[in-house]
Amino acid sequence: MRKYFLAKTRIGQEYLFSMDSAMFCAEKHRIYLMNLLNEKRYNLKNENEKWHLYENDFFYNDRIFKEIKVTKTRVFVREI
Repeated sequence: MRKYFLAKTRIGQEYLFSMDSAMFCAEKHRIYLMNLLNEKRYNLKNENEKWHLYENDFFYNDRIFKEIKVTKTRVFVREI
């Protein structure tokens, strides 16, 4: 099973992202969560930022401290 994470990035510079905003997400909800965060503009400061999906590398396991989850009625972020 692959691990994915979402992070804020600037449009056109997707190779750079914010480690402070990075969150692990479940494989089956990854596209839904990315679209939802972009649609609601969650924690985005201006129009030049967006949420982008990245495939996890073992390098990031010790550097990402948040996880985003989906239940039937809610989406919530928790510290790991």
